[in-house]
Amino acid sequence: MDNEVDDILNEYVQEQKKELDDVLAKIDAGERTTINYLEAYMCYYYMQEKNEYQAELEKYAELVMQIAREDIERNRDVASAYSSMAYIYKYSKNYEQAMYCINKAIELEPENADYYLVRGNFYKDIKKNSLAEADFAKAQELNPSLKETIEISKRADKLIKESRRINVLFYILMGVVAIYVIYFVYELIVKLINL
Repeated sequence: MDNEVDDILNEYVQEQKKELDDVLAKIDAGERTTINYLEAYMCYYYMQEKNEYQAELEKYAELVMQIAREDIERNRDVASAYSSMAYIYKYSKNYEQAMYCINKAIELEPENADYYLVRGNFYKDIKKNSLAEADFAKAQELNPSLKETIEISKRADKLIKESRRINVLFYILMGVVAIYVIYFVYELIVKLINL
């Protein structure tokens, strides 16, 4: 199970690196939009290991927030700006602001299925599963092609939970084995002392 999860994660990181190269090329070509900066941020976020991309994360988070605020001030693509800000708040664990922003995006574009999908994932993160399911259902109602995406997400969550459960069981088993080894060594020392 762990190898399967590792393989999936490694493949995903490779995909993220390719997406990052593509989006950085767009930015270098002058396409400095909230969505492009958010994509770069998300790529760095998902590739992050041992905080090696922390500087890039902070840089793109600032750029997303700056351009999103400018878009809101200029009344340009406002719902998308709020959605982008919601992601930044979510990944910085500011769920209250994240929910405010994604709710604002839904208020502005109530027929946008992607926003319900995003909010559903936010609800899932904070363990409000019934609200998450309601948003996933609404997203699917608005855009039936999202059904497969939602199912893949649920399967991935199940694999990750199963992997974590197996890891916990492994560590419990190792703890039990360690106790038996310590007890065996103790008994052996006591016998040697009594000889």
